[in-house]
Amino acid sequence: PKDETIIENFGETLYYIMVRKEDQAFIDDIDRAIDLMNIEIPNWRSDLYARYYGAQDMNNKLTDREQALLEKLHEEKAVIRAVLAPDSAPYSYYENGECQGITADIFKATAERLGLDYEFLPAATKQEYIDILTSGSADVWLDSDTENPTVGETYYRTTEPYLKTTVSMLRQRRASSQIKKLIVLSNDRTVKELVSANWPNAAVVAAETTEQCV
Repeated sequence: PKDETIIENFGETLYYIMVRKEDQAFIDDIDRAIDLMNIEIPNWRSDLYARYYGAQDMNNKLTDREQALLEKLHEEKAVIRAVLAPDSAPYSYYENGECQGITADIFKATAERLGLDYEFLPAATKQEYIDILTSGSADVWLDSDTENPTVGETYYRTTEPYLKTTVSMLRQRRASSQIKKLIVLSNDRTVKELVSANWPNAAVVAAETTEQCV
């Protein structure tokens, strides 16, 4: 594009797919599939590299204190009570009364690896979720929110999230970098922080669906 300047060129990691040269229809299908992957999963090359060539070590070692706590929970046959935000799909939501989403899957896998029994406390609305937090009935709070509530004399603080996501912007090719108005899919706190940090003077309008946003 004429309105862009190349600052630096970086080396590419190429992926090769071997097919018979006479299978042109198959080659065309592969090219279309890669184009769709670039749209739907922009980081797929990095994900594949990390999976097959990245660091293989996992930090599974528990401290003596953590191991003692885990053994105590096993002896007591404790059931870990967890609650998650019901309005944070695809990370956490409820479907037919069952907890679903990326956050729920990570918690389930972690609990099963540690050999712990667990249950999810139902929260149909965000207010019910907050009520459960303030009541202190949940042992584990599963959320990506940045709020730090005080429950009684206990102050809960969320750690830095282990789950990272990318943010994509759809704009016309020759759109000016001076963004004056943004249409976003949601208007939650995280989105507000991203917008204010990158486009402090832009007006923001929230849309409910991708179609409305486009």
